[in-house]
Amino acid sequence: MDESQKKDEVMLDASQLSAPNNDLVNFNYEEVPITDIVNNIILDGIKRKASDIHFDPYEKGLRIRMRIDGRNLSCKNFRDSQKNMITRIKIIAGMNITESRIPQDGAIKNKLENVNVDLRVSSLPTNLGEKIVIRILDYSMSSAGIEELDFNKE
Repeated sequence: MDESQKKDEVMLDASQLSAPNNDLVNFNYEEVPITDIVNNIILDGIKRKASDIHFDPYEKGLRIRMRIDGRNLSCKNFRDSQKNMITRIKIIAGMNITESRIPQDGAIKNKLENVNVDLRVSSLPTNLGEKIVIRILDYSMSSAGIEELDFNKE
């Protein structure tokens, strides 16, 4: 990780984790099915208006980060469900779950809890496992007009 990535990454502190808008930590990860966990992570990213969701492997598991307003926010670390979560994402993105040594691309166009989602999924092999990036495409901003993009008039 280079210096610019370290500068952009922000760890959420305990006050933010218990905040009502952080739905990512509000259910029991040991008892909830992996399909619900993945769906909730994607929905949480959409609700937070994240541009992408990163699933990064590390020595002891999987780290989930969301890019919101250009900043990488570390949301959650998982210890044991790394392969299950990666496999679930690859299945719903139409990717080959048996291939983990080459990069892959996929797409998810579906409706989750009455929310239309259009996602692009990329898988990259690393020394510690597969890294997955989900790009959230929000077409509602482009149809709202340039005035809604919050640019300064200058």
